[in-house]
Amino acid sequence: MSGYVRPRPALASMDDLFALSRRVSALEREVFYAKPPSVAIQSAVQSALVDGIPRRCRVDLATPAEAAIRAAMAAVEAAGADMRLTAAVMALQQALDAVADFVERDAQSAP
Repeated sequence: MSGYVRPRPALASMDDLFALSRRVSALEREVFYAKPPSVAIQSAVQSALVDGIPRRCRVDLATPAEAAIRAAMAAVEAAGADMRLTAAVMALQQALDAVADFVERDAQSAP
């Protein structure tokens, strides 16, 4: 037996937690007080494929809700490595897929 001790992940400092809280608040403001998308984005959303690429894969065509979910995923991934955090990221990915499904189906059913 070698005596190797697995290092523990560093706990976030209070400053890190406050910074994360401020970032989440900023994202909430972006989502809840978002300006309507531009005409270019609205027309691109009308189809599920844009230049042969699925709309949901194009970050520049993401709705404010999709952008907020992606930012939340990045914040959770930055928190460290843990099975519970991985489960949280997977749940956020399911939420992102559900929002993208809604946006694409809603756009396809629009006149």
